[in-house]
Formats: sequence, structure tokens, C-alpha cells
Amino acid sequence: MMRPTISTNKPTPEEVRQRFEQWRGIRKRATPIPEDLWEGAVNLCADLSINQVSRQLGLEYNRLKRRVCALHPDHLQPSEIPALSPRL
Repeated sequence: MMRPTISTNKPTPEEVRQRFEQWRGIRKRATPIPEDLWEGAVNLCADLSINQVSRQLGLEYNRLKRRVCALHPDHLQPSEIPALSPRL
């Protein structure tokens, strides 16, 4: 007899991608992305880079990055930290 799997609070990238696809299929034009979808995308950034998540979910990189920075400022990888302009 198979035991039912216990779902964790951490969705997989595929689950989040499917939620975005469902929302995109029923949304009205110019409707902002719901906060629960943004939360799912930000949570994925704990294991994947912002670039990977933005590409997989079809999100604008900078908008996702702002949300990740707001909630997890220590998460940024060295390649995602903006370079400081040299002082003259």
C-alpha cells in the first residue's frame, strides 16, 4: 500500500510555473501579478538564481530582484550585486 506524500510548504519550480500558467490563462489584461505568486517566485530564489527563476517563470528580472532584495538582502550572489561606479 502506497503512503500519500506529505506536501512541504516549499513549492517546486514546476508547481510555481504551473500556478503562473494557470493565472496567465484566466487573468484580465494589465492585471498585476498576485502576491502569492510573487511569494512563490521569491521562495524559489533560495535555491535557484534570480536569473534562472525569472527565465523559468517569464518574469522581469529586475522586478523579481527587487522583491528578493527586499525580503532577503543577504541572498544575492556575487554576480548579481551591482558594481559600484568608481569615484573620481
